[in-house]
Parts: sequence; structure tokens; C-alpha cells
Amino acid sequence: MAASDQFIDTLPERGYDEVLAPAYDAWLPPGTVFADDRVHLGVIRRAGGTALELGTGNGRFLVPARQQGLDVEGLESSPHMLARCRTHLASAGVDAVLHEGTMAPLALGRRYAAIVCPAGSFLLVVDSPLTALRSYREHLAPGGVLALSGSGDTPGSTTGFQWRLRRTGTDRASGLTYVTHEAVGVDDTAPQVHLVFNRLEVYDAAGGLQDTWFRRMRLRWWPAAEILVALRAAGFANVQVHGGDDGWVALATA
Repeated sequence: MAASDQFIDTLPERGYDEVLAPAYDAWLPPGTVFADDRVHLGVIRRAGGTALELGTGNGRFLVPARQQGLDVEGLESSPHMLARCRTHLASAGVDAVLHEGTMAPLALGRRYAAIVCPAGSFLLVVDSPLTALRSYREHLAPGGVLALSGSGDTPGSTTGFQWRLRRTGTDRASGLTYVTHEAVGVDDTAPQVHLVFNRLEVYDAAGGLQDTWFRRMRLRWWPAAEILVALRAAGFANVQVHGGDDGWVALATA
């Protein structure tokens, strides 16, 4: 029996949107800055045309980018996340073109001057990553730039399927506190893939437990040297990878 089997069916698994979307407003509201954001913002500024952000979520990156006057659209698979993103855009006094759909592969029927994927969202692309990368190239205008952030499988990235605190935060509007723990281990069926089990608990202002949510997901880790090879195999030119396995940003030209 695999180590991950101890988690199977031990907690009810519910939809991605049902609880997680409001939790992101508590954890990562628009304007929360990640270290790689400046690189992606720079790519958009230099693009000379419309850019696309993959994995827009609640607008953490997109809303401040639009506030800076940058020409960027957003793609997100979750309608609940998109609804929150629209609310945050309106509150900030800006708007943006938003697409509901998957980034693996991308299928929007138009080309962009740049495509960016900050905050490691590309790690969610587990199946057929080369197909996804090729679809990004096909959605770029000639000379367009792709920017991806990610990391490799570094010490401490797995827990041997033991629970550890991942993130906590309180939503100012509702007063609800969202606490998530994770248990991470290697997927026995696929190289460089981790199984991630998330347990999310929702507490009211008095500390009473209001909800519990459980999710299983997979992440594919990319050593810096391997994402470079993959981008070249997908047909990109001028591939550069800045950083190492503990965190990198890859830039490539269509």
C-alpha cells in the first residue's frame, strides 16, 4: 500500500470553488507581492501589445497590473475566482478582459505580445506539459515573450504525507479566518510529481469551526535545467532561466 493511501476517503472532497475562492481573498488579496512579480510586470511593459496572464485567480497580480495601466488580460479556470477578480477590478476602478478556461492547453484563438504565468502556477500542469508549452507558443505573436515561474523538488518540499501548516489569514469583510494544512509526498506513478493533500478549516470571529474542506491535487516540479530543455523542445528561442531549483523565472521568445 502506498503511503498516500492513508488519506484516501478519510475526508470528504468538495469542489475547488466551494470554499477555496473566498479563502484566497484572506490569504492573497490583490496587491500581495511575490518576488517574481517585477519580472512579469517588466515583460508586460516591454511587450508592445496586449499580454495574457495565466492562472489569474482572484486578481492578486492582474488588478495592480491594470492599475498601473498595463495592457493585460486574464485566464482562469474557476468561475468563482473570476467573479472575485471582477469585483476587485471594479473596486479598484479598472477593468480587464477575463477568459474562463484551461491553460493546459491554451485555446483562445488569438495571439498575444506576451504571456506570463507568475507565482508557480505552471506547476499545476502535470499532464502533457510540452503540449501546453507549444500551445503558449502558438498564442504568441512572432517575437512574443513567454515568462514562467516555478521551482524544482528541493529539500523540505515534501512532508512524507505528514500534516504541516501551509497558510492562515482572516478576511476583513466577513471576519472569517481560513487555516490550511498540507501533507505532501511523491507520486509513485509519475516522476517529479508530488501528491498534495490540503485540509482547510474556516473559523468565525469567536473561534468557532464553521467549515472543513479537503482537496487532493498534483504538482509537477521542474528543475531549472529541465524547464530550459522543455522550452526549447516546444519550439521557443532565446530561452533563459534565471535562478535555481529553489525558484526560477524562465523567459523565452516565440
